[in-house]
Amino acid sequence: MIARRGMMVRILSLAVVGPAAGQQRLGLVDRRGIAAYQERVLPGLLREIHRVAGFELPVEIDWENVVVEPLIGQGEQFTEPEFFTAIYFLPLIEALKAIDRDEMGRDALRAGLKRVVVAYKPWEEHPLFENGVLSLRWRA
Repeated sequence: MIARRGMMVRILSLAVVGPAAGQQRLGLVDRRGIAAYQERVLPGLLREIHRVAGFELPVEIDWENVVVEPLIGQGEQFTEPEFFTAIYFLPLIEALKAIDRDEMGRDALRAGLKRVVVAYKPWEEHPLFENGVLSLRWRA
């Protein structure tokens, strides 16, 4: 009975903490950090993005792949401004403000920008605009 319980504790610990180093699955701390960010921070940022863009600009976030080394294990800090907010969303808001400063810019945004995708691309760290999709990519 004790040996079985010990094995169950080990299995449960692996499920909660996450897999071995090098794998992309997130542990409980990071999943909780993402959930907190989605609940407490992201709605306000999306409202600001929509306000500045002048329309409901779809924003897709690849959460499973955005949280990579060196961010893995720091989920408790994801709601801090220096994490996702500073990396992705504040630069996006500032760029939208710069374009949307007059009617010509607003028209260009509405006509050309269809959605924003936030993703981790280890081989590319610069934004890319193709076919109406602005991809914000970050390399850790």
